[in-house]
Amino acid sequence: METLEEPTAQSADWTHVSPAAYLMMETLAARARLGEGVWTFPKNVSFAARRLEEAGLVGWKSGIVERTIIVWMTDKARELWLAAPYEAPSGTVNISALELTTLRRDLAEAQAALFPAAFDA
Repeated sequence: METLEEPTAQSADWTHVSPAAYLMMETLAARARLGEGVWTFPKNVSFAARRLEEAGLVGWKSGIVERTIIVWMTDKARELWLAAPYEAPSGTVNISALELTTLRRDLAEAQAALFPAAFDA
C-alpha cells in the first residue's frame, strides 16, 4: 500500500489522495476555523480516515450515531492546513427565503445520494 506523504492544503500534489480524503481535510479545516474540534462523517468514508490517520493528519473513532465516525485534525494537520492566513469570502449573497429553502433541499438530496448509508433509518 502506498503511504501518504505530508501534503499541505496550499502546495501539495493531492492527485494521489482520494477525493474523499481531500474533502475530509477541507471539511475539518473549515470546521476548525469555525471553532469545531471534531466532525461526524458517514462510516463509508472510514477508508479515507484510515489513510489520513496513517499519515498522522487525523484521529478518528466510531460515532455515537450508528454508521458514523468522528474525525478530528491532529496538531500536525493543524500546522499544515491552518498555517496560511484564511481570508473569508467577502461580500454577501442576497437570496430569498424560497431560494434558501430550495438550496437546502437540493443539498439534502445530494448528501443522501452521495452517502445513502448515513441516511438510512
